Formats: sequence, structure tokens, C-alpha cells
Amino acid sequence: MAYAVLLLELLLLLPLATLLRKNPHYVPYVWFAVGVLLFLYPGIRALGLSIYAWPLYAGHNKGIEITIIDILVVALLIAQGRDNARPKPPFRAAMALYFLVTLASIAYAQIPMAAVMYAAQLPRMYLLYIAVFRASAQQRNIDALLNGLA
Repeated sequence: MAYAVLLLELLLLLPLATLLRKNPHYVPYVWFAVGVLLFLYPGIRALGLSIYAWPLYAGHNKGIEITIIDILVVALLIAQGRDNARPKPPFRAAMALYFLVTLASIAYAQIPMAAVMYAAQLPRMYLLYIAVFRASAQQRNIDALLNGLA
């Protein structure tokens, strides 16, 4: 069932990105949905896929997941397209270095799978960071995201 949900989400990714690119007035609604889903997702895990699940782990990460939030963020990034005139997000080098150090630390971890789960979450967080940075160029996107978080 989870694979069917993921397949459906992936099949809808490009049509959603195309819709958002052609109709930019829908973008704030997606940002609102992202803000709401950040709070609702723990209760509706059926909208994602756990590649590796460890539900009883005491840490924040309960596995390696691909969620509906990730799909929406990737759709928003695709819809924005590439623009070389757009400013680059700050801290890119620091985030890349942190990610590399996290990958290296897996070899020395007492529980390597927990370190792998954390390392798998970092690219998801970086994608969200880049999407929010790009969206913050327009006040309506910021307002929609904050309303979803409220």
C-alpha cells in the first residue's frame, strides 16, 4: 500500500509542478499545505513511505522516509525553475560540509543505522530550506506558509 501511495505521489509530481508553473497563483495554497502538513504528518503517516522504519527508536528520526511534504517541496522547486539571477541560499558550503561529516560519522557510530537515518533526513531538510529561501522572494508565499504553520 505504501508503495502505491509513493508511486501515485511521484506520478503526480510533474503534473503538479507544471500546474504551479503555469498558474503561479496556486503556489501560496501549496505553501499553506506544507505548513499544515508539518504539524499533521505524524498523525497521517500513510501519505509517505518508510524505506526503513524503526518506530521504537527513541530519537527524532523513526526511519528513512519519503513524505508528501518532500513531494510538494520538490514540485515547488521544479515549478520555480532555474534562474541564475536569483540569489543563492546562504550556508551552502557549511551545509555540504556538515553533510559530509555526518556521512563520515556513520563509520564511528555506536548504532550505525541511527546515524544513517539522520544522514538521510539532511537532504530532505536542505531541499525544504532551499525551497523556503526561494519562495521568500514573494511576500504572499511567506504569508501562506506562516498561516499554514499557525
